[in-house]
Amino acid sequence: MTGRPKTLKAVSSVDDEGRALTVDAVEEAMIRAAVEFYPTWSLAAVALGISRSKMYRKMLEYGMRSLLGPQPENFIRDEVEVA
Repeated sequence: MTGRPKTLKAVSSVDDEGRALTVDAVEEAMIRAAVEFYPTWSLAAVALGISRSKMYRKMLEYGMRSLLGPQPENFIRDEVEVA
């Protein structure tokens, strides 16, 4: 059976050899796990305690554009030029 996991995946802060991961690596793993678990990336952002715009930027940064779906052109308001 395919679909979303029934439980949120735990994220480790160490690799298989016991070395500490970078903050960015842990953040990416947390975002990926949340996006897999919650039905929308917006709900994943709420669960992680970050804004939708920050979640959007982080997903782009970590190569998750395909998981975002279509967005309005001026979605991230703080990056829109004010006339």
